[in-house]
Amino acid sequence: MTTACIEVAIVPSLSRLIYCATVGCALFAVLSLATGVNGANGTLSVPHALAQDSDTPGAALAALAASEAASVQETHYTHHSTIDHANGIYDTDCSGFVDDLLSQVDLAAYVMVPVEPGWREPRAYMFEQFFASISAGGAQPGWTAVVSLADAQPGDILAWMLEPFTPNSDTGHIVVIAAAPVLNSNGTISLPVYDASSLVHNNDSRVRGVGGVGSGTITFRVDGNGAPTAFQFDSHDRFHNAPIAIGRLTADQ
Repeated sequence: MTTACIEVAIVPSLSRLIYCATVGCALFAVLSLATGVNGANGTLSVPHALAQDSDTPGAALAALAASEAASVQETHYTHHSTIDHANGIYDTDCSGFVDDLLSQVDLAAYVMVPVEPGWREPRAYMFEQFFASISAGGAQPGWTAVVSLADAQPGDILAWMLEPFTPNSDTGHIVVIAAAPVLNSNGTISLPVYDASSLVHNNDSRVRGVGGVGSGTITFRVDGNGAPTAFQFDSHDRFHNAPIAIGRLTADQ
């Protein structure tokens, strides 16, 4: 698809929900995401044509994540996001990358995710808590929860919260699932993902020591219900226990 792009500066006082009031989805995506997950001002180049061509929102999200990961010309892992689609620049962190994707694919579902006070965009642990609340029975328009990791599909979003929780530091991690989970002989599950990370994964597409947006495989332990309970970034890392939850975009709003 050929798209034209615009680049704007950010007005910090504008709300994430401005699109509901006046100006529409495309402008909201430009105004909101360029601030980055730490609320620092930046710039963002956003395609006018949003990624809505696939049959389901999840399929559209997976396709867009694959396209952006493949188009990277420059990327660094940073909490101060600058994303320029036209030039393949993705300087961002995990939640900034997913925020960018969701704002293009399903803005109405994206704005359902809570944002903690003092922040402009939902960070990784807010996604984990949001998905966990849906799994516990709290219905949310545009979303459903996936309990068993083996049931996950490309385009599902997986997030975890680091413990102990440190509010002004890294709170966790969030990824877009790239392909079907693979059950290993030892009972663990290998999961291909698209994400922004400073840590090396198995089969990682990124330059070691630089990080940023790319793809790789993360391994998970699961409980008796198949729910993920611990993650391992690569085979040289240990497993880390954490609250982990999975969400799926739906066509229902």
